Amino acid sequence: MTHCVPPRGESEQSVPRHQSAVTPATAARLTTAFVVLGVALRVWNFAAVSSLWLDEILLSRNILGRGVWQLLTEPLQLDQVAPPGFLLVEKLTVLALGGHELSLRLFPFFCSIAGVFLFRKLAETTLQGIAAPIAMALFVTSVPLIRFAAEVKQYECDATAAIVLLLLALRLRQRAGSRRFRVGAGLAGLAIVWFSQASVLVLCGLGAAFAILWLAARDRPALETLLITVPLWALACAAAVAAGARSMAPATRAFMYQFWGAGFPSRPLGWDAFGCAWEATLSVFTDRTVELYDLSDPGRLRAASADSFEVAPMPSARPGCRPWIRPSPLDRL
Repeated sequence: MTHCVPPRGESEQSVPRHQSAVTPATAARLTTAFVVLGVALRVWNFAAVSSLWLDEILLSRNILGRGVWQLLTEPLQLDQVAPPGFLLVEKLTVLALGGHELSLRLFPFFCSIAGVFLFRKLAETTLQGIAAPIAMALFVTSVPLIRFAAEVKQYECDATAAIVLLLLALRLRQRAGSRRFRVGAGLAGLAIVWFSQASVLVLCGLGAAFAILWLAARDRPALETLLITVPLWALACAAAVAAGARSMAPATRAFMYQFWGAGFPSRPLGWDAFGCAWEATLSVFTDRTVELYDLSDPGRLRAASADSFEVAPMPSARPGCRPWIRPSPLDRL
């Protein structure tokens, strides 16, 4: 019996050396599953209506106790800092729906849900194969991002703003000659900085990236972005930094330096810079903020919130908890 052996070249061409284990359709289904999981986790945390924690109470007291104009033009009390756009939306929501925990947390919750869908767009735009579902899984299961979805703080707005700016930058990188879009992207940056103070850092990084692209490859889209969009971003950053500095009382500025000082490496740079980088990496997946507070005595929280506003009573409490404290479901994990 004669066996026909194909030529060496034909055999190698007929069987791919590297065959992807995940098809595009499978990757898309996995990504969709993680999107559903991310939305479900955020709804679960939001619907638990956990009691406001200390920092939320302090910021909420400013939102509930001040008028719109005073909230936007005067420094916040109780060592609090927040962008004016975020404060405006919070105040309008409270005026429309009342000063309940759910209404105070509604805007961060919507930002969180939008962030899940926007991150999918970002992952599928920049990654291929199994990498996109993996990135999606890491994003939707990030404990800080789930927690921020149900907190009266601007941190969820920061995350969503960063995703929006990255998507804009990718489109700017790919499109040459579209001056209208570049002007629109610049105006978008002008608006976003009033809802996210952290977006100033993102815009500075993106501007530097476009400058490097043009210097390295004389890239035309990068040059057009540098001439049209980046100047608008620079104006936005300067205005946001000036407004942020003006919105802090001297005592608040001193408190912020003390509170966040441990998060930056010492000067001159030493070996502790590596430790700071490692801690920053871990913070993406863990929430260590509570370690800065002594929560062993719930009476301290009661004293802090007594003059703020009434906290709705909880019909039942788990053993060891005060009946007025509704713990976050994340605390049970």
